[in-house]
Amino acid sequence: MAAKGIERQRSAPYMPQHNGVAERYNHTVQERITALLTDAGLDLKSWAEAAVAATVTDNRIPQFGQVKTPFELFHGSVPDLSDTRVLGRRGWAYLPPELRLSLDPRAILFTFPG
Repeated sequence: MAAKGIERQRSAPYMPQHNGVAERYNHTVQERITALLTDAGLDLKSWAEAAVAATVTDNRIPQFGQVKTPFELFHGSVPDLSDTRVLGRRGWAYLPPELRLSLDPRAILFTFPG
């Protein structure tokens, strides 16, 4: 961590007031999760996928006053965004012949959770 310029600081246990920056970020992530789930029309049970999407997106865009993204600052390279998908996007899942009858559809509609 020291090689990356990260300074470790200890705080008292069970005292969230001592870690205001992390608490504010947790609140921001919760707001983004709510917005993502609402926009995608997903159930609350998909909160973990929304949290990952919010955090990954946050690490791949420049923060206020920065030219580089947090990913670039930590890894030293530009992030690959080719695998980025829309949360809650509709798609078709193929059903193999072993799981369907002769007149059943070959695919079912689903919502991509992450």
